[in-house]
Amino acid sequence: MEGILMSGGTIKLPAQLVGDAASGLRDMIVREGVGGREVLLDASEVETLGGLCLQVILASKAKIINPSTKAEEFLSLFGVQEILAPASPATGEA
Repeated sequence: MEGILMSGGTIKLPAQLVGDAASGLRDMIVREGVGGREVLLDASEVETLGGLCLQVILASKAKIINPSTKAEEFLSLFGVQEILAPASPATGEA
């Protein structure tokens, strides 16, 4: 998986989160969550979200920020919108 590590424990997710990407996603989340640090997943470019990658995200308890329209559709379809980070009151954005 070719996610991009951003500052402060935020991982920018790739457009395709399916199948083989699950193990790479897990590794990135584990590295960033060392010491109990909160991990945020920037889903602004996500176009496809498969079940295995979703399982990794749910198990990690990471929160999704900046979801693309497609990411929001997949989360709604799976009934797991609770993994979206709350919107910031100042900007209305996650």
